[in-house]
Amino acid sequence: MHGPLFSRVIRIVIATSLIISSSLVKISGQGADRAPVDAPDVPGGWLIQIATTGGFASAGASTMTITSTGAVTCMGPLPQCRSTVESRELTALSQLILRPWPSFGALPPSRCLDCSRTAMIVKVRNEDGLQHQHALLWDLSTQLLVPQEICQLFDEALALARQERRSGVGDR
Repeated sequence: MHGPLFSRVIRIVIATSLIISSSLVKISGQGADRAPVDAPDVPGGWLIQIATTGGFASAGASTMTITSTGAVTCMGPLPQCRSTVESRELTALSQLILRPWPSFGALPPSRCLDCSRTAMIVKVRNEDGLQHQHALLWDLSTQLLVPQEICQLFDEALALARQERRSGVGDR
């Protein structure tokens, strides 16, 4: 059996592969816009990028990026995706991104070789303009271990990008 260091290295390799594959989609010209790779260069500026790839019935890699300026870039087989988000719509997402990142242990290695994998990267600039990054990778076999705050951030970002209107809890 492999130790925790091996599992961490594997997760880093998979996350790097997701980032590289999403970059290749951008470079190959599938989409007129290039997704930003850094948070806007202002104190408090942020960027969230969600990439999915793999799975038994994979439709290919998809990448979605939203910035604090309201720019949205989607690549790959995502449903209809808007190009911008109005500042009033960014309020809830900004609050989720700017709250402290939850502390939790590393997710266990995946046991699913044919599951779709999701990587989420959040980059935020502090008051000095320095960029800090958080990243997480999960799949079907590990998603229940993802902290609720991160799941909420993930859901809100996808809803904004896909032009969905969020309803109250009682409306579902």
